[in-house]
Amino acid sequence: MAFAGVWQTETQDAYDAFCKLLGIPDDKIEKCRDYKLITEVTQDGNDFSWTQIYYTTTRVTNKFTIGKECDMETVGGKKFKATVQMEGGKLSTSFPNYQHVTEIVGDKLVETFTAGSLVLKRTSTKISGGLKSQNRRCGQTKQRSVKPRPASAMPSQTDERQEKPRQISQTGTEGWSAYRGRDEEM
Repeated sequence: MAFAGVWQTETQDAYDAFCKLLGIPDDKIEKCRDYKLITEVTQDGNDFSWTQIYYTTTRVTNKFTIGKECDMETVGGKKFKATVQMEGGKLSTSFPNYQHVTEIVGDKLVETFTAGSLVLKRTSTKISGGLKSQNRRCGQTKQRSVKPRPASAMPSQTDERQEKPRQISQTGTEGWSAYRGRDEEM
């Protein structure tokens, strides 16, 4: 049960170089460099649910059982089959373009991504609350409160100043729509 909890990225070593190696465009690397990824892990014995919230609320959940082949997905939407192994308290699996190893070191979740000789190391710290209490857009934990407006402040149906509803994509990932088809993402 050591992996269970909600984690937020604290540091990433070799992020830019690793992303460039995978072919991620420079503008995407720049946008996401300082993003505080949220990871929620639930564990029941050898059964895991691993959810990560990426930039602009892209959510990827992979469910797996240690030692059994399962269907997995990258943040870019690429589906693949993998078997997650646990050895010495470390989870490891092969993604299409890199090897991924995760372990608990002290009170930190440490993920190591290896592609050839290049290694990206992401360290996350456990946070309280859970995904619902986190601001998913920028990795901030500040809560927003909404104060009710008096009826006189509400726009009427004939009010010309009334705004049109904002269009939201079905996936809720409008910021990454051009990015989702790539095979190389993490």
